[in-house]
Amino acid sequence: PVAVHERVARLALAVPAGEAPVACERVPEAGQRGVPVPYIENGALTTRYPPTMRRLRLWRQAAITVGGRPDWVFIKLHCHGMDPNDESAMTGELIKTFLRELTEEARASGAFKLHFTTAREMTNIILAACDGREGSPGEFRDYRLRLITPARTA
Repeated sequence: PVAVHERVARLALAVPAGEAPVACERVPEAGQRGVPVPYIENGALTTRYPPTMRRLRLWRQAAITVGGRPDWVFIKLHCHGMDPNDESAMTGELIKTFLRELTEEARASGAFKLHFTTAREMTNIILAACDGREGSPGEFRDYRLRLITPARTA
């Protein structure tokens, strides 16, 4: 059997994505704290692997883009449920510190803009990039795949 990521064609500007699955690559890294043990940096946010500016540099260096569209860099982060052991990484000081540092760096450096999205919204932005759309990536959150049910208002 061939893994899904081996069957997916590379996405590129002006190349229709069609109905193929979208796969974001993982970032290889050489280890933590000087330990020469390779592992795959997969963007998981946990207490063991907390969100840090060091990890952000790795994610940005990976430069996951749609071919021909290097100005839209995609960084997909995730968590799997709310494991009580990961509370600090999700709602505690670890995530608060990271988000504060992240937004401060984006504002101060002007080197990048942040767009917090759902997986559906990110997929839409990727599809818009494939179709050669111009403008702010945030304009394409509902580009092709729309919500099935209307969003609830409080």
